[in-house]
Amino acid sequence: MRKLSSHLLPAVFLGALAMTLPASSDDHVQHDVISPRLEIAGLDDDAAWGRAALIEQLVLLGSQLSPVEQQAEARVMHDERALFIEVRLASGEAGDIPRLALNDRRVYSHERVELFLDESPGEESYYQIVVDRGGNIRATRTGMEEEDRREGTLAEDVEVAVAEVEGGWLMRIAIPFAAIGAETPAPGDLYRLKVCRDGSLEGPMSWPPNPTSGFHVREADGALYFETMDLLINGDFEEGEGEHLPPPWSASLTSPEVDNAPQGTVETLAGVGVDGGRAVRKTKLLDALWWPQIWSPGYDLEPGAHYEFSIMARGSLPTVNLRASGYADGQRVMRLSQSFEVPEEWERLRYYFSVPHEAPRISVGLSAPNMISGEVFYDKAMLRRVLMAADGSGLPPVATYDPDPDQLQGLYAFAERQGHKPWDLYIRDEGLLTRRTIFRDRQFGTWVWMMDDSHTVGHVGTASVWPAWNANASL
Repeated sequence: MRKLSSHLLPAVFLGALAMTLPASSDDHVQHDVISPRLEIAGLDDDAAWGRAALIEQLVLLGSQLSPVEQQAEARVMHDERALFIEVRLASGEAGDIPRLALNDRRVYSHERVELFLDESPGEESYYQIVVDRGGNIRATRTGMEEEDRREGTLAEDVEVAVAEVEGGWLMRIAIPFAAIGAETPAPGDLYRLKVCRDGSLEGPMSWPPNPTSGFHVREADGALYFETMDLLINGDFEEGEGEHLPPPWSASLTSPEVDNAPQGTVETLAGVGVDGGRAVRKTKLLDALWWPQIWSPGYDLEPGAHYEFSIMARGSLPTVNLRASGYADGQRVMRLSQSFEVPEEWERLRYYFSVPHEAPRISVGLSAPNMISGEVFYDKAMLRRVLMAADGSGLPPVATYDPDPDQLQGLYAFAERQGHKPWDLYIRDEGLLTRRTIFRDRQFGTWVWMMDDSHTVGHVGTASVWPAWNANASL
């Protein structure tokens, strides 16, 4: 490989393994790549690049199809200090490309690679790094507003090498984490990433496939995971032993609310999993309420970020609930859930939720509605941060500190922020009762007194976000 240009700094790489979601008719399916953590000697360490994650080929902008000619593909990896990206491009001759000063805008007039990188995927700003075929560099931090766009020193901090190779050219870059104000990513951390090319006869190209007409569209970003995308410990239930579940999972089989009466069973069985390994079987009695339940330990997640909890399931139980409970100071202050029909054959159920700022420690779990019976098998649970829901729909809004427009009778606004109705009904002595509780509003931190004397959850006697009630239920 003949180097045409090189700006050298100490380099550290985070590795990657390509992994894409199944094909979908939806244009907004998230595209993923997992970066392996490798030791790398430098940008010309071909052995390390051979172990890097291969990203899908870049495709023409506005298209979902790979080009027949002028193909381009990328690889990614990392170490403790830097992120490494390689782009190999099929192309014609280089032509006469002059040497330019750092951040010179004339870089856009040449054949080039454009990288879009966001180490804080929930923010609206991101880095755009442009490297042309002559090795010239421009790097900026770009915001959604024009006044937020500014020059930076990143172009001085990265290491870049370009070379003419058979049939085209090659670009390799090392981006130190410190240069973008980031720590070394932990396993499971998520960046936004787009890898693009422009200035060739083939036209602008992008990974992920971008059905729009512009590189800067945020919905077309890919998800770059470091080392793993799964945050759960023992999500496949293969490690360890337990009376009902292997650690760190736990089972809640009954409750004082039902006088500790048996509600069903939870057990881990060998040879019944998706790949012939272990899986969890839960049975539920007909007269059982929401138990038995299966819960993970608590995980410290990013406040305001979006996550996907998913699991493979099959069985005869009609419905299951995927849940996420938020904890603050050791107390549960939030529970979100969504119901799913249980498939007869193995199928992945996916639940998306947003992490509240007041309860960033999250435990995910599984239950089922009351008064149904049957059995369900669970395997290969996963908890990962995501950029968007797989169906392209908007994720639940994250709690804010905006004033409630209906401050005295704000239960419906409160329920909308929670993502579910924050009360439960239960049966006791053949009667349908409700929880008359005082609980803390997870958005505002104020106490809420809620009463309901109806047999439906749609009628509420009183509720107050800014409470008219004291914590001891007195006026």
